[in-house]
Amino acid sequence: SSDLRYFLELARQLNALPDTSADVLAPIFITRALRDEHRALAARPAWFDRIGTRLSDAGLRSLSAREAQWRRRVNVALSARRLRREEPDVLHETFFTETPLPLQRARRVLTVQDMIDEKFLLASGRTSPAFIATKRDAILRADHVLCSSRQTQVDLLERVSLPESRTSVVHLGCRSREEWPEPTQPDPDLPPYILFVGVRESYKNFAQLLRAFAASRRLTRDCAIVTFGGGVWTADERALVTTLGLDPARLIQRHGDDAVLAGLYRGARVCAYPSAYEGFGLIPLEAMTFGCPVVTTHGGSLAEVVEDAAEVVDPDSVESISVALERAMFDETRRENLRVAGERQVRRFTWRACAVGTRAAYERVLGART
Repeated sequence: SSDLRYFLELARQLNALPDTSADVLAPIFITRALRDEHRALAARPAWFDRIGTRLSDAGLRSLSAREAQWRRRVNVALSARRLRREEPDVLHETFFTETPLPLQRARRVLTVQDMIDEKFLLASGRTSPAFIATKRDAILRADHVLCSSRQTQVDLLERVSLPESRTSVVHLGCRSREEWPEPTQPDPDLPPYILFVGVRESYKNFAQLLRAFAASRRLTRDCAIVTFGGGVWTADERALVTTLGLDPARLIQRHGDDAVLAGLYRGARVCAYPSAYEGFGLIPLEAMTFGCPVVTTHGGSLAEVVEDAAEVVDPDSVESISVALERAMFDETRRENLRVAGERQVRRFTWRACAVGTRAAYERVLGART
C-alpha cells in the first residue's frame, strides 16, 4: 500500500542521514516485503525475527477478522515490550489506533496524509464516525503532526483544535525512473490512450473523465481510455458508458504489478487524474517520471504538487477537462512543454527530501521537550 511504501522509504532514507537511526517496529509482519525490508533496517533480538518470520509467512493469505484482531493485540504487546527495553527519541506512529503504545520520554509523531474521510466519505457512509473519532484522538495526543501537503494541513486545522505550531508540512517522495522495475511493453495494438490509475470512486471523478471523453469527437474517434487497477467496472459505470454512447472497445482495463504500470505510464499519451480532492497526489508525479503529460485539477493539493507542469482544470467542468485532454493529446508543442516541465517538477519530490524534512520535524519536537 502507499502508506507502507511511505514508511519503508522514509525509514531507509532516515538511516542514510548522519546521526540518525530508524527502525520499523512491526514484530508481526503481514507482508513479505515488510518483513524483508524490516530485517535490513536495523539489528534486533533474534527472537523478534523468528516470531515475525513465522507470522508474516502465514500472513500472506487473507486474514479473518478474528485473526487480524489477535495479531493486532500480539503486535501491541510485543511492541510495548520492546519499547520498555529500548525507548527511542521519537515514535512515529503509522496509523490511527485506539490503544497508543505507552511512552516514557519519547515524543510521539503522527503523519496525516489527507482528510478525505472527513470531507467526502463520512457523509456517504463509506467511513465510520468511530474511525473519525479514533483519528482525531490520535492527532490530539501526538506531540507533532506531519501533513503531506499544505492543503492537508489547512483541512486538518479546520477540523481539529490544534495549534499550527504542532504541525509541519513535509511532502512525500516519488520514485525515480531507475527505482521502478523494467517496464512491461504494453499491447502494441492499443490505440493512443489516456491512462487513469487507481480507484474510481466518487471523489476521484472518473465519471467526469468519461463525460469529458464523450464530449470530444476527436478523442472518441482516435483514442482510448485505459484504466489500471480499481477493480471491476460497476453497474453504474457501465450504465454511464451506455448513456454517453461510448464504444466499450475504447475503454480498456488493465491489472498487474509495478512493471505493468510503468509500461502503461511510458506508453500513454496522457495521464488523466481529474480527482476532486487529494491530500497529496502521487499518481501525477509518477506519470511525470516517465515523461507522460498530465491533466489534473485544482482539487485539494493537486495544484500545489504539479504547479505549472500539468494541465490544471476545474474538476466540476466537463468542458475544461475535455479541452485540456485534447490539448495534451494532440498539441505536440504543448506536449513537449509538459514533458520537460513534468520531469523537472518531479525531481523536487524525492524520498531523501522527505526524510530531511521529517528529521527537521523530529528535531523541532525534541527541542520543544528541552
